[in-house]
Amino acid sequence: MKFIKQIIIVAIICVISTACGSGGGSSSGSNLTAEDHFNRGTVHRESEEYNEAIKDYSKSLELNPHPFTYNDRGLCYLELNQYGLAIDDFTSAIAFNSSEPIYFNNRGWVYILLEQYDKAMTELTIALDLDPTYVIAYRNRAMIYYETSESYLGLQDINKAIELDPGNPWDYNNQTYFYIGLNQLELALESINLALKIEARVEFYDTRGDVYKAMSETILMCQDYILACDLSNDLTSDIPCINKSTYCQ
Repeated sequence: MKFIKQIIIVAIICVISTACGSGGGSSSGSNLTAEDHFNRGTVHRESEEYNEAIKDYSKSLELNPHPFTYNDRGLCYLELNQYGLAIDDFTSAIAFNSSEPIYFNNRGWVYILLEQYDKAMTELTIALDLDPTYVIAYRNRAMIYYETSESYLGLQDINKAIELDPGNPWDYNNQTYFYIGLNQLELALESINLALKIEARVEFYDTRGDVYKAMSETILMCQDYILACDLSNDLTSDIPCINKSTYCQ
């Protein structure tokens, strides 16, 4: 089975100048303020220039420490697979503001990547205690339940995510795999068909092939695996074609 991992880390966008601490002074030898460095760092981060972003975020923190800046520098470290530094920055953000669920979510995501699921569960549960409508945290906690084969609990979280954001097709895709894990195959088929109705993606045809495989519907399984393979020319993943070659020869 496959569980599609969505983007689950969250950046802070500084839209109010005082929020980023523009009053924290300017760089020695320049007129750049903490806010200027933060905003330039954000441009670098969005351009995937993570090392340059870290330099600007670090300068902003020297001028005026702020949880937004720690959070977004942590995201850069995360992209560079420097997980310890990412955790340190999310922890610093929490030290400044322990009522912001985003920081707990992001630290929890690092623990998911490190497969430290108990720690990740604690972080995401705190995030949801702070904001019971935080859909990203439900998706991430569902991922932990998937990895630990707790399909019933994972289904509860992904159902909540769907309740909060009913138009996201990936949630229906992921719901499909929880239903497969619970051997509720008709419901699994309903879920993936809903995903396909919202968006006809290669991944969703491949998932429906998995459902038909679980149902021992070989002809329908191969129809979807073959279609997914034929449509997957632009994907980096070759899983659809592996399924085609493995099960449909």
